[in-house]
Amino acid sequence: MNRNNMLTLATDGSSGNRGMSGWAWVSEQGTYRAGTLASSSILVAELRAITEAIEANRSANRMCVLTDSQPALSLISETISTGIIRDRHGKPGAKNAAALLNRLHWLSRKHVITFEWIKGHAGHPLNSAADRLAVQARRCAQLGGNPGSMTAIYNRIVEETLGQTALAS
Repeated sequence: MNRNNMLTLATDGSSGNRGMSGWAWVSEQGTYRAGTLASSSILVAELRAITEAIEANRSANRMCVLTDSQPALSLISETISTGIIRDRHGKPGAKNAAALLNRLHWLSRKHVITFEWIKGHAGHPLNSAADRLAVQARRCAQLGGNPGSMTAIYNRIVEETLGQTALAS
């Protein structure tokens, strides 16, 4: 942990054309999680990654979540500051986005969480790892692969990107 005992996490979502998205998060300590959801909304995938990251690291007193999604960051900031979830009626994944934003609002009241935008695909190690994990999760699901067989691939991605041993959480 750095930044005065703040745990830094990066998240990412990867959307495909078959109604399937991947999501992932990775911490500076090498812990990670990746998965899929039945949605083609990149926003929902990113919100899911952020929610999963915070939920999995609830023991951390302080967290800094790095995201390359400006739309997700904007909605989260608005929801946390106003307590109101913007109506996204008719937009892809609106119901799922609302549920995730509601959960993030609740989590933000229980934990000290800072959200920061980071430019995607710009070489930031945590962002690169989260991106690669999310893409692999999505591709595995789209190609009918076995998600349980992905651990070795995920570990290699985190080890290559962060230069440390991965710890699946």
